[in-house]
Amino acid sequence: MFSYGSEQNQPATIPSKETGLSVAAKTEEILSLARSRAVQDRERLLLAIVDLCDAGEGAEAVMSSGPVQALLSSIFMSLVVEAERDIRRRLAEKLAAAPWAPAALINVLALDDIEIARPIISSSPVLQDPDLVRLLTEATIEHQIEVARRPNLGPPVVTAILQQNEPAVLTALAGNLAAQIGPAELTTLVQASRRIVSLRSPCAHHPGLTDDLARELYIWVGQALRQALTSRFRRIGARGPWRHRLGASRTAGGLGARGREGGDGAPAAGQARHRRPAASRLPAARPA
Repeated sequence: MFSYGSEQNQPATIPSKETGLSVAAKTEEILSLARSRAVQDRERLLLAIVDLCDAGEGAEAVMSSGPVQALLSSIFMSLVVEAERDIRRRLAEKLAAAPWAPAALINVLALDDIEIARPIISSSPVLQDPDLVRLLTEATIEHQIEVARRPNLGPPVVTAILQQNEPAVLTALAGNLAAQIGPAELTTLVQASRRIVSLRSPCAHHPGLTDDLARELYIWVGQALRQALTSRFRRIGARGPWRHRLGASRTAGGLGARGREGGDGAPAAGQARHRRPAASRLPAARPA
């Protein structure tokens, strides 16, 4: 498909004559289908775009040509909106990794049903931070969770997720080890785990967890996560100031939050203590 020079002296590739003819023919085919008013040709047009995604560099050459880009900007959006669900799904799967995909089309697919939108949200290089932030405000919880799971999530999107304060989305973010979560953001997640049980495990296993955050987290997690924390942070099991905080948290308001709920949602250890029967607390009767 391409002719190569010496691998050492000429590493660049040069399109062959056959490749150029193939690109021109495919471009003409797409434009011909676009000019047709027939319903079946509109579907064939979408499928032709789908097939192009498997054509490697040839696809990028076709899709980057002026006439095809003009076509995509003018009628392709309406075609996608009217297309059958299965075609939209196939199109989303094929376009998920395409850097040449039109931004408007990618954003429409990202707002589609979650089964269609998932590969786009997860992988599309066309989606930028403002697009992802918009999904957090306009899309469903399922879409927001996929945004939180996206690899290499940038600081603006992480900040937006923390501001939304949605438990399921926060949990997905805490489990995304590729997200750009700094010390301040991780502190927010650890503090939120006091009320959101599902956050505790990903926070306890996060590689950015510090000694101070581990000590704070230790106060309200269950026994299994405490063991994980003490095995990772050796000094956390030693007696120190944090133990006074633990005792204070238990006595500040009676049982307090830690007494009402165990570290991972289980009943607290001291919650089931037996009380003396009421009769045994009455004063002894005086002898007559």
